[in-house]
Order: sequence, then structure tokens, then C-alpha cells
Amino acid sequence: MADIYTIMRRLEKGKDIEANLSLFSNHMMNSANRLSYSRFALNYPTFYETYIEMKTSGDKIPDIITDAVNELNRIVKKYVGTPFSGQLFEQSIEDIETLRRKNIEAMKLFTAYTDRYTIYEYVLNRMEYRFKETKIECSDEALKTEILNYLTMDKDNAVRQTRTMQIIEQLPMRMTKAKFFQILQDGLSVYIGSEKQSVNDLIYMLRTAAMMEEPEGMEDAYPEICHMIRCMAQVDFKTLTKEDYEALEAEQIKTSQVLNRNIDLYMLLEELTNDLYVILLSTPYAIVDLKEKQNCETIIQEICGLFDQGVELPSHLSEYFEKIEGIQERCADVFHSGESMLEEIQASYKEILSGSMLDKIYASLDRMSKLLSTSLYVELEHLDGDRSQADRDYIMQTYAAFSAELRAHLKQQSKPVSRAIMAKLITLLPLFVTTYQELENYIETSLASCSDQAEKAACIEIIRTMMF
Repeated sequence: MADIYTIMRRLEKGKDIEANLSLFSNHMMNSANRLSYSRFALNYPTFYETYIEMKTSGDKIPDIITDAVNELNRIVKKYVGTPFSGQLFEQSIEDIETLRRKNIEAMKLFTAYTDRYTIYEYVLNRMEYRFKETKIECSDEALKTEILNYLTMDKDNAVRQTRTMQIIEQLPMRMTKAKFFQILQDGLSVYIGSEKQSVNDLIYMLRTAAMMEEPEGMEDAYPEICHMIRCMAQVDFKTLTKEDYEALEAEQIKTSQVLNRNIDLYMLLEELTNDLYVILLSTPYAIVDLKEKQNCETIIQEICGLFDQGVELPSHLSEYFEKIEGIQERCADVFHSGESMLEEIQASYKEILSGSMLDKIYASLDRMSKLLSTSLYVELEHLDGDRSQADRDYIMQTYAAFSAELRAHLKQQSKPVSRAIMAKLITLLPLFVTTYQELENYIETSLASCSDQAEKAACIEIIRTMMF
């Protein structure tokens, strides 16, 4: 069989379309299957060791993670290495899809925790020098020059924009509410002509970052984290004492560690879930080397059996690891090279795919492309998304509704928390400073308007850490 690159060139030239569409799908299915099998076999032991280490070290693993791990292992036991049948295939896809949907909902909880933690961390960081002696060793003008040099030193425009947003977020937030809401309106206006679903997605992202969204089950999923966040919400930052600050700082560090460990674990779990999804989805179509598949399945099945025991990895597995090294890299190159043609094929040869009964195979390949992307929690289908165009009226109506709700929400917050929310939200919108002069003016105004020397000292330290 010709390699995938030869087949792609034939398709580009319109040669033997039907035959080459079939050959192309074979290559893509085989490479996806081998990629996910080998990667799952290598990542499953890593996940197992991380999970068991957290359990034995006394870290509390929330039930939502434990339940997901148990379900992943159940699916592995039931379907991996099992002889194929149509009924079993349909059930396996239903099971893995259900698990993946639950993972996405669980990650929304961790995102909500993280969004809240980030806001209160922002506030607490700016309180540090209330209780420590500090001396600001440079003038506003000198610091402005340092920042501008840092922001303009890289020639890559994307890098400059990212750095600018990061610096703006950390500068003292002294923007008026009128200016802030004008930036919000201007940022939404950029979406005129885009799909309404894109606008709705942005609003959802802004709402979560502003702590306006509270997913169902947030109180129960991880009570310890939720308790810390609730405590922070009740703090009177005006009357904060040194003892209160030190207690909150210790709690903040502990919460950060717990959040990071659990989020890292859940992301590993989602990587496994996506690869297992691809394995199950490609099984009816992939033609694989039986020995290679057996090596992967030996690792997978042995690891699956260890979860109830909590013991160290058997030393003999290392020989199987060596046998499958390099497979995922080679197969990833093939699959991702073919991805560039996948969308074009589906758009250009819809009737041929349907007539040659390749449409379902290509629909599966499209799904695999999403599962193998860097977006672990990507939605596989947007059946309920509004794909119609967002005109100016729609944008203005959306802005009016969201801004009214946001104004009310900000009024309920203390001034430090309100400023933290504003600082976060402007980084999620299109960059509002478009010229060097606008950027210089913003930095200058931000520094000059901050009369709180403790806050300014903290901001300077954070910014200099970012720059150097």
C-alpha cells in the first residue's frame, strides 16, 4: 500500500478519488489506533503511580476523581483485548462517551474553584507589604521604561501581545468603571459577524472568571477547597491584621497545592480517556501488528489489575515499554500530516464518501482528530450551538444583559476583589491598547494613580519576577 503522503498527492491531483479516499482512511485509522494504543500503554502506568502516591501520602482525592478512575478501569477490563462485535462496539462507545461527558462536567468544578482561588490570590498578593517593611527603589518613570523595553524587545507580535496582557493584569488596577465597561463593549464588538455561539462562549468564560458561575455540586465535590474559598469571600481586607494575613497565606499555599495536584491528575485522566476513546472508535477499522497490539495490551491489562492492590509496578513491564517506544511519535507524525486534508475531503467529496459507504469512517476520523488535539476537553459535537451570525444588535443586547449583571455583581464585592475581577476580565478580551503611545499612557496612569505603596511594591515585585 502506498504511503499516506503519496495518497495525499494523488487526491490533490484528483486521481482515483474513491480508491484513494479508502486508502487514506486506512492509513489514518491505523496511525490513530497505534498512536493511542502505545500512548495509553505508556501513560497508564504514570497515572497509576501518581494516583497511588496521592492516596498513600494522605492526599484527599475527591469522589469525582475516584469514581472516574474506577469507571475508566471498568471500561478497560470490559473492552480492551476483547474480541470485536457490533453490539460490544456500540456499548463501548456509549460507555466512554458517558465517562468523557462526566469528566468535562467535573473539570468545570475544578475550573470554578481555580477561578475563585485566582481572584483571592491576586488580592492577597497585594496585601503582603502591609505587614513587611519595603522601600520602592525606582521611580514610576524608570519602571515604565523597564516594562516598555520588556514588552517591545521581542519581534514576534503574538509574544508581545501575550506579555502585554500579562503585565496589564498585574499593574495596579485603577481604571474607572466607565472605562472598564467601554473596553468590555469594544471587546464584544469585535465579534460582530462571528457565530453567536462564539459570543456565548466568550460570555460564559467571562462569567466564570468573574465568579458569577457556580456549577452544580461545587459545595460537595471538594468541601475543603470550597470552605477556603468561602472564608476568603468573607474577609474584610480593610481591617486585615498581620495574624489574619499569615493564616490566609498559609491556607492559600495549601489550597494551591491541593488544586494543582488534583487538576494535574484529572488532566492525566482525560488524556487517558481520549486515547481510550480513539482505541475503541478505531478498533473495527484498524489493521494493526498483532505483536505490537499484544505488547500494549499486556501493559494495559496488568496496570488495570494493580489499582485494587496499590503495589509498585512489576519490573518485567520495562521490557514491554522498550518494545513500544517511538511508536506514538511516528504515528502522530502520520496522523497529524493527514489531518490537513481531512476537513477538505469531507467538504469536497461528501457524495462520494456517502456512495462508497466511507462517510461513517470519515465521521469517526473527524472525531478522532478532536480527541487527539491539544484541547483535552473539546466538545465533540455542538448540536445545540447557535451557528447563525451575530449582528450588531445581537452584540449590543448581549453586552447590555451581561454588563447589567456584572455591575450588580461588582457592587457586592469589596474594592480589592472588584479590582481583581476587572483586571482578570480585561485580559480575556481583545487587547485594548493598540499603539505604543496608548500602552505608555496606560502604564503611566496605572502607576501614578496607585497611592497604596504596599500594593504598588507588591505589583512591582510580581512584574519584575515576570520580566526577569
